[in-house]
Amino acid sequence: MPFAMNFFSDTRLSCCMWMLSVFAGAASRLPAQTPIAELSVPGHNLFVNQINAAHRHYPQFKGEGITISIKEFRFDSSDVDFKGRYVSSGLASNILSIHASIIGTLAAGAGTTDSEALGVAPGARISSSTFAGLRPDLPADYTRHQISVQTHAYGSDIDYRYSDLAQLYDQSTLENPYLVHVFSAGNKGAETVGSGLYNGIPDFATITGSFKMAKNILTVGAVDSFNRVQAYSSKGPDYAGRLKPDLVAYGGGGSSESAALVSALRHWYSKRMYRV
Repeated sequence: MPFAMNFFSDTRLSCCMWMLSVFAGAASRLPAQTPIAELSVPGHNLFVNQINAAHRHYPQFKGEGITISIKEFRFDSSDVDFKGRYVSSGLASNILSIHASIIGTLAAGAGTTDSEALGVAPGARISSSTFAGLRPDLPADYTRHQISVQTHAYGSDIDYRYSDLAQLYDQSTLENPYLVHVFSAGNKGAETVGSGLYNGIPDFATITGSFKMAKNILTVGAVDSFNRVQAYSSKGPDYAGRLKPDLVAYGGGGSSESAALVSALRHWYSKRMYRV
């Protein structure tokens, strides 16, 4: 690709390497990142993303045989909409969260008592893992519980470094080639970075968390019902100038909602591809 070749000319590559060294040197001076659930979502709309059409045309593909892990606080595993599909990982947080329950419902709710509680993959198994420490789970944990997508609907402060945490998520994907980490881009799109390379540039480099700078993950932003990027939805670029987020989806309640829907859609389409 001509653009890529031009971007990585010797002069610009040297500049990029210098910037990376600056970020690395500054990392030890930055405060530790604390995970924060990103805005509780009050409901969802399967129509805007045409998920309801997918359910109607392909009713046989409901996500059976796949497992979605929700990495944050613990969702309510006793909810009737998850009955018979909860997978205990031994890694769940001790803190029960409404936000986590909503994210789980968006991804895999069965809609048993309310049609608005119907998720993208109502037949998928669902599991929980704490986000304490922000690190990915061990490879053996993903393998043991057959996790192939993990939803990360949380963030921290705006941070566009390629940090040790970002490296760990890239390594996690390399060690688990069928695993996809799906992150919410964040809900700080209206803020302005106050320091560093993108200092003072509005609507720029507002992704919430250095761990979202990993190259082998998906970050998901939010659009409105007219497919316009929401003002609050965090935006890139990343530390090296790459575009972020990787995808956008309708998320009336925030990028958390968008990430939950995309993670389950990835599962749904994968399942369809394998069966066709």
